[in-house]
Amino acid sequence: MNHWPPLFPFLSLIPSGKRRRRRGIQRVFCYPRNGKEIEVHQRNVEVRLLQEAAMVAVGRSYESYVVVMKVHAPTATRRVKRAPIDLVTVLDVSGGGVRLQMMKRAMRLIFSLLNEMDRLSIVVYSSSSKRLLPLKLMSSDGRRSARRIVDALRSNGQGMSVNDALKKAAKVLEDRREKRRGSIVIISDGQDNDQSQRNSTNHNLPVVTTTRLPQSDIRVHSIGFGTCGHAPNDDSFCKILNGLLGVVVQDVRLQLGFVSGSAPAEISSVYSSTTGPAFVGSNSVRVGDLHSSEEREFLVELKVPLSSSGSHRVMCVRCSHRDLFTQEIVYSRDYRLLIPRPPQSVRPSCHSIERLRNLHISTRAVAESRRLMDRNHLSGARHLLTSARALLMQTCSGSAEEFIRRLEIELGELNWRSRRERASNNNSEAEDKTEALTPTSAWRAAERLAKVAIMRKHMNRVRDLHGFDNARF
Repeated sequence: MNHWPPLFPFLSLIPSGKRRRRRGIQRVFCYPRNGKEIEVHQRNVEVRLLQEAAMVAVGRSYESYVVVMKVHAPTATRRVKRAPIDLVTVLDVSGGGVRLQMMKRAMRLIFSLLNEMDRLSIVVYSSSSKRLLPLKLMSSDGRRSARRIVDALRSNGQGMSVNDALKKAAKVLEDRREKRRGSIVIISDGQDNDQSQRNSTNHNLPVVTTTRLPQSDIRVHSIGFGTCGHAPNDDSFCKILNGLLGVVVQDVRLQLGFVSGSAPAEISSVYSSTTGPAFVGSNSVRVGDLHSSEEREFLVELKVPLSSSGSHRVMCVRCSHRDLFTQEIVYSRDYRLLIPRPPQSVRPSCHSIERLRNLHISTRAVAESRRLMDRNHLSGARHLLTSARALLMQTCSGSAEEFIRRLEIELGELNWRSRRERASNNNSEAEDKTEALTPTSAWRAAERLAKVAIMRKHMNRVRDLHGFDNARF
């Protein structure tokens, strides 16, 4: 049984099914591969470990420490052609004036960046959502059709949640016959990204956030103009769009283990710290798509027995990705990385190691709290964040302040979500208690339900011939 010390009092809140409990230390080996099984690609993804390690926990028979792993994408050259892409743009037309003109200008820049092998679809939303352009090749005719649609856009009613439009955009990509790299770009006034706007330091550039659809490989890029006092210049905006479209390696995955003969050890968890705190796996890590020269940082938590704490360990990293043109899995060469040994103190004196420890505390707390929030366990997520904040306050170090602010921002978003759910529950209860059930009230309730059903049918009906371009008769 694992005995976590007081250093991590909040770990007991993580559900037992998600905490990777193992009775013993397992060895994971990387075996040599058959040469016919793989293809070594010339554009390798580079993986390296920083030469610092921080102790995070000490048990009766083991100790846990964290190291930093960096994954670096190759640099794209002019000779390398960009693979064709299927792009679905989701446009918020609820606003007018300057915001609408910024959106049209952004779409014209997107037209100029797409080549004839790329395909584009346009979905708009305001009080309802509609697909205006099916997935169409950006030939001269397709480009002309897209320009006509964008030029004719007008402000239309009040804004609504982007979720319905996002579902239609995802449906466009899911219904394709020809599967290739696809992305969704949401262009709006940025009201759905209030937190990102508050954190933005440059208010002359649009706020850009990137997420991934749940249970899907589709990336969603959101561009919000809410913080822009005026239209951004073409050069800066083209750099943003080129960064979103210029993927050099797709669906990067890492298989982590130890070289045969290394001292026993276990990779208990891996957290992403670059694209937002998130748990990404243990022995198998999904990195995702990488742009030219992009670098991702991961925190690798290792668990080793005390009997061999001073031994050397060599990590084996096997990297794979999908070819942008053929969509086949391509394996890069294996990396053998010497794992640095941590200082034998849980509270180090070195500033860089102390910062790494604080980074691990905040990253793990935020990542695990979000997993609890996904299961609607808000009280557990709140306790996890407050415990981590209290732990950082005890360190009395200058590096802890930035991580404390991050935890406070996460707590603010959690409290806002709790208030919203509480208000929604109160409204539903109030509607149920408005009047007693009588023949007249039952008739009125039936009328209300019928109106809601008609409205939902109107919003979800296939009035825009959605999917007919790929229909199979």
